[in-house]
Amino acid sequence: MEGEVPPNLKIYLEILEGTEAGAKFELRKLSTSIGRKDCDIVLSDQAVSGKHCTIEVSRENITLYDHNSTNGTFVNGERVSGCPLQNLDEIKIGESKLLLSIVSDPYALYEEPVAAVEISQPKPDEGTFVLEQGVANPKLSEDFQAVLEVLEGPNKGERFRLAQRSTVIGRAKEAEAALDDEAVSQRHCQIEIHSKDKITIKDLASTNGTRVNGILVSAVKIRNGDQVELGKTKMTFYFRVAK
Repeated sequence: MEGEVPPNLKIYLEILEGTEAGAKFELRKLSTSIGRKDCDIVLSDQAVSGKHCTIEVSRENITLYDHNSTNGTFVNGERVSGCPLQNLDEIKIGESKLLLSIVSDPYALYEEPVAAVEISQPKPDEGTFVLEQGVANPKLSEDFQAVLEVLEGPNKGERFRLAQRSTVIGRAKEAEAALDDEAVSQRHCQIEIHSKDKITIKDLASTNGTRVNGILVSAVKIRNGDQVELGKTKMTFYFRVAK
């Protein structure tokens, strides 16, 4: 399968565990091979086969195919030969665990200018990549209670309840947490709740950057009580599991 992914979705593949832990890749092609040699994404994990698996993108699905690998390909703990992928799926090959993150990007072709503020500019997220149609965004478990409380900025005093596993924060009206701050990008950052022990925030190549507890970040884990700054807006993230 040849060609490039269309520019209205962003797809990230991040290695959570394994020899390349912490690395992120962008899937620019409709077909991306993963393995130990001669692949688009090459891993040094000795338990990974030469050409272990392939991720293919079509108008309808993102699909993972195993290539009769020695140790198998697993999605969310289940061994698969061919499997449609969804946002936040975990893929395990050899001793490596990878996270697939898909972000709908309706502003990929055009985004209004953003007012610059006097803070250091972040580097664009090098793990960013793109596709074509909307993707499933599961509702958050009723046992999880996640809230963003605005402490400073035009939306001061507002509280945003995070109802889904993936939440985009930005100036766009379509954002799950929409802010009125002109220094915030249309799609500024994204919070993903993978489990009660793993919650991440990633900057979406915003103009003025994303800060967590005062530190400029590209992607990082967050926890209850952390402060998030976007443009001129400061928020506190609250998370708890209902007993």
